[in-house]
Amino acid sequence: MPSEAQRLHPFGILSRALRLVRQLLLPAVLGGASIGDDLGGILFWVLLLLAVPSLLIGIAHWIAFRYRVEADDLIIDSGVLSRRRRVIPIDRIQNVDLEQSPLERLARVAELRIETASGGREAEATLSVLPLDQARAVQSDLLARRRRAREQAPGEQAQEPAAEPLLRLSTPDLALAGATSNEAGLIAAGLATLLEVAGRFGALAGIGEVVDDAVAAGAGAGAVGVVAALAIMVLAFFVLGWLVSIVATVVRFHGFTLTRHGDDLRREHGLFSRRHTTVPLARVQAVRVEQTLPRRALGLVALKIDTAGAGPHAGSGGRGEAHIPIARLPDLDRLLPSILADGAVDPRRLRPVAPASRRRETTRLSATALLVAAALWVSGIPRPWLALLLLPAAWLLARARYRSRGWELSRSHLLARDGVLTRTTWIVPERKIQTLHVTQTPFQRRWDLATLLVDTAAGTRAARVIDLTGPTAVALMDRLADRRADDPPHADPRAPGDPPHADRQAP
Repeated sequence: MPSEAQRLHPFGILSRALRLVRQLLLPAVLGGASIGDDLGGILFWVLLLLAVPSLLIGIAHWIAFRYRVEADDLIIDSGVLSRRRRVIPIDRIQNVDLEQSPLERLARVAELRIETASGGREAEATLSVLPLDQARAVQSDLLARRRRAREQAPGEQAQEPAAEPLLRLSTPDLALAGATSNEAGLIAAGLATLLEVAGRFGALAGIGEVVDDAVAAGAGAGAVGVVAALAIMVLAFFVLGWLVSIVATVVRFHGFTLTRHGDDLRREHGLFSRRHTTVPLARVQAVRVEQTLPRRALGLVALKIDTAGAGPHAGSGGRGEAHIPIARLPDLDRLLPSILADGAVDPRRLRPVAPASRRRETTRLSATALLVAAALWVSGIPRPWLALLLLPAAWLLARARYRSRGWELSRSHLLARDGVLTRTTWIVPERKIQTLHVTQTPFQRRWDLATLLVDTAAGTRAARVIDLTGPTAVALMDRLADRRADDPPHADPRAPGDPPHADRQAP
């Protein structure tokens, strides 16, 4: 790459102007609506008044922005009134992600987001926008220079590592991922709320009238008819949410490919907005293997890769997260060693937790059912004893919770599993463990049980081994702490002197 200063693509002027208009449009329209009733006129003048200054700001930013790639640094000059120079050491670069919005794909330009180890909420630098070929060249050049700075002597030519294909998902695969997720119910509730709000403001009033007519027709047939009409509407919203979930998954992850390039994972996906993201393996803190009920029946999983720090696309809690929407169980034998690079793990074979866990859950859930029955009786609601029908459900749920929990300490990883509707298995490399905690709720103390919490630098909720016996939880915490301190290459977790595990009985 040349070391002289480079400009961005002129399309960036329009891109920045549109971004400013999008940010200011809603507040401006709401402010104008408060002083007038002509919404069309207000929208016209708001767009006109926003367009001119937004274009001027975009032009000024494009003129002032320069970047160049030196031997060891990426240097960016920017700022219209206050000039700013950023010097980003290339060996500190973690991710170089390439993104394209639908409009940018039509213009054959792309945006580069450069993330460092600082872990901020925003990217360290954004090159918005570059010609597509130039963006790809800059991305490859920065990653190659980073690799050379970390692994090779100065002056040596960086060799692009061969790409190792790991996973490619077809459109039917993605449709299956959307169909087997647990998002249909949430989407259905959101659609119902949206229709209700739209009906209140006069939009989509015809749908509201259809719903009212259906309920009225059901009322003519008595209580059974009303229940049937409501059940049909709930089912219709659920089916609609299920279809939306399928379409959204296909659009978001269209053309999904996962490859390994040396010490990086690279993902590419998206139908309208295209994303090319890099996940440095050195930043991987844990892998979560998730299975919904339909996916467990079909032998499917989804993987979430938790990384250290918070990148520009961090999720809630400031975490970095890469998502593999669907894979088959046999694929884990190939994917997990490539992602974790710390030895083989098998999340399908775990030890059960203490048998007292099942009795604790049965007692707790049964007590809840009895409290509901008592509350109905006190409230004077007819036939409060019907709440006792919750007791068999409590027993089944307690059994399901017990069977969903498990753990294992392999040669270099801690595995922990929990969840009924969505079963999640955490796989945490020992060398990534930050802190360890043993906690006990009042119910757990009654049964001499405890939970082991394991934190990493990912910022996600901790991996949890729920309902070990108290001595086992403490012994496991001490063992992990000792192994983390000693950091032996491959210590056998079942070596002589290992504390006895009272919770290895079959479920």
